Amino acid sequence: QRVMKNAGNPNLNYNLYTDATLAHVWGDGSGATQTVAGVGNNNVQNITVNGKIPGGQTTITTNTLYADLIAVTVNY
Repeated sequence: QRVMKNAGNPNLNYNLYTDATLAHVWGDGSGATQTVAGVGNNNVQNITVNGKIPGGQTTITTNTLYADLIAVTVNY
C-alpha cells in the first residue's frame, strides 16, 4: 500500500499495478509484488503502470494536489 500526502489533509492510500486488471502489485518482487521486465535493445522502452485509489477513504477536499515519490531501479 502506498500513501500520497498533502499537508493539512488526510493521507490518500493507493497502489500501483503491473497489469490493467489491477491483479499484480508493482514492486521489487518481494512479498506479493511483481517486477516489470523490458528488453535491452538500445530503443526506448515504454512501461505502462496502472494505479488505483480505493474508495471509502477519509473525505478530502476537491481540487487538492496530492503527491508521492516513486523510486525506480533500472538494471541493464
